[in-house]
Amino acid sequence: MQLLRDGGGTRLYPSIPGGRAGISARGGSSDELEIPIALKSDEHLQATSAPTSGGSGEAELVLKLFEALGAEVVVEAAPPFADLEMLLPAEREPVQKAVEKRVREFATGRVLARRALQRLGFPEAPLRVGPGRAPLWPEGAVGTIAHTAGLCVAVCTTLDRVRSVGLDLECELELKEGLAERILLQEERTTRGARPALHYFCAKEAVYKCQYPLSERFLEFHDVCVEFAQDRESFTANILEEPDSSPWKRIHGRVVTTADHVLAAAALVSEGGISHRQDGADSLEPVE
Repeated sequence: MQLLRDGGGTRLYPSIPGGRAGISARGGSSDELEIPIALKSDEHLQATSAPTSGGSGEAELVLKLFEALGAEVVVEAAPPFADLEMLLPAEREPVQKAVEKRVREFATGRVLARRALQRLGFPEAPLRVGPGRAPLWPEGAVGTIAHTAGLCVAVCTTLDRVRSVGLDLECELELKEGLAERILLQEERTTRGARPALHYFCAKEAVYKCQYPLSERFLEFHDVCVEFAQDRESFTANILEEPDSSPWKRIHGRVVTTADHVLAAAALVSEGGISHRQDGADSLEPVE
């Protein structure tokens, strides 16, 4: 793994052989898959602290989250820094009339994603908006983009390694009172113990973003049942109405909390890739 820092942010590059020779909702934590699955918006979240990180700690943690899932990825992270002029012409239309905050988040996500793709051997090319407003990744690549106040993260890899990835990123937030029951299934409410409802929220967001490029299916929060393991970080998500034969019926992921953010990663590893570790030995320490 190589960690590089520059004025644009932090870059993390694991050594990926064979680099190219390709649920979500909007609101308090923005991400690039903009299909509202149910509830996510500023009015449903209550901030309890403001992020202070420049992105390096969270970038390293995101990389470790995906490594623990057996997914070799490239991660780039930075505070929102880009503007409309840093977008390629074909990328600008979706945010031509957007407010400055939205432009900066969208543009930074695209710039970081293009950097990550170039590190995998892909030529620079526009990341257009596709169905559901998800990024259209180049053939042979998969990826996910997430951003919240003060931080943008792009994760990319190749299809020979990973079938799909999803990332959700939240400021250190609490769900408003009464919202948990609209997110949690009865089974989840019974087994959650003291776990914050926000962990389920983030996990379901990441799972949605992971499955959507494959299924193109809209999901509600109650369409996904999340079960956390004893290590308290790893989880298995069961998409309830998906046939048992579906490759994305069950998706593995991890959730971790830092001083400033809650992060959730989900991945479907390609056949022949590293299998998901379920022994809890890869438990991660939050990066401050």
